[in-house]
Amino acid sequence: MGDEIVFNVRGGQVTEMPATTLKDIGFKERADLQRWIEGYPEIVERDLLVVTTEFDHWELRAQRVEDRLDVLFLDSDGAPVVAELKRGEAPDTVDLQALKYAAYCSQLTVEDLVDAYARYHDLSQEDARVEVFDHAPSLRNSELRPVRVRLVAEAFGASVTTTVLWLRDVGLDVGCVEVSPRSLPGGGHVVTARQLLPLPAAEDYLVKRRRREKAEEEHEASGRSRNTVTILLEAGAIDPGTELKLNLS
Repeated sequence: MGDEIVFNVRGGQVTEMPATTLKDIGFKERADLQRWIEGYPEIVERDLLVVTTEFDHWELRAQRVEDRLDVLFLDSDGAPVVAELKRGEAPDTVDLQALKYAAYCSQLTVEDLVDAYARYHDLSQEDARVEVFDHAPSLRNSELRPVRVRLVAEAFGASVTTTVLWLRDVGLDVGCVEVSPRSLPGGGHVVTARQLLPLPAAEDYLVKRRRREKAEEEHEASGRSRNTVTILLEAGAIDPGTELKLNLS
């Protein structure tokens, strides 16, 4: 929650809203935090469809795996979004845990996702397919896009944010959402959520920078592949089959 100061204004009176914790206000991780996010996916990100929760239908090498992720979303571009929720500060291992679930989800097909959506929302396969395709129209003609990850917690330590920044730098879409409860004057509470990483103001800049760097690398690679002999042949300076000798003296 940092050093942010929040005030309540009512009837011309300004009163500070002190920081508290989800535990202190009685929020439980699954019964409350998860249910809240299921009802309001925009806490994590705009345009997300809840596919399922507590998903544990994994098989590795024909063996069932008991791990279960908290919430599986689908964004409107057709990418599964794994959300790992933690009441309190995210432990140092939360990134590894979420990456494991992301690796599992990378094996899902569109039909797997439709099946999970149908079972969770108690729909027929056809009705589920319609709703999934209406949300992400590209899935009618293509496979799922790469899995994305969002970590949701009250606070994130340096070990987690450093890992998230590095993962983003190598091309994996991982982010952190910070949930902050505050006490209202006279009783009651307010819970806010904000995107901690990637920083909204910097995200567009970073995307454009990576695209520029990739274009420059491709241009340099293309230039390196055109050796001197190729350039001389294209310019008509030598005839095909001409023997060239390198004189290093």
